[in-house]
Amino acid sequence: MFQDLPASIHIEQCATFDRCTKLWDNTHACCGQDKHFSFGVKLSCDPSTHQLVDMGLSTVTIDDFKIQENVLGIDLPAEDITNPVHNAVSSLLTKLLTDPFISHGGKELTLVQFLNDVGAQYISQLC
Repeated sequence: MFQDLPASIHIEQCATFDRCTKLWDNTHACCGQDKHFSFGVKLSCDPSTHQLVDMGLSTVTIDDFKIQENVLGIDLPAEDITNPVHNAVSSLLTKLLTDPFISHGGKELTLVQFLNDVGAQYISQLC
């Protein structure tokens, strides 16, 4: 859960000679308080070696994310950004579960490689 999740919203009007005028710039339009998310991870094991073979994202669930703002006294329609946020979170989590990012023993390892190496005793019980 994120207790408070502000996002900066910056609006400019760029109408003449490549000069822009700031109309709005704050962190109050998005994204609210008490935002929850959850995700599930799928694992596959090699039954002969008792090691992890791969790891991937099975589910991602997030609360709604909407931008709602008042600019110069005008209430703008709310913009639902839940899908782009969901896609960004899913992409980041997938990358963390599959790409090398852990420095260990002079190498960059994936989470699967690291767990097989450092947590072999526990992974063998899991697999």
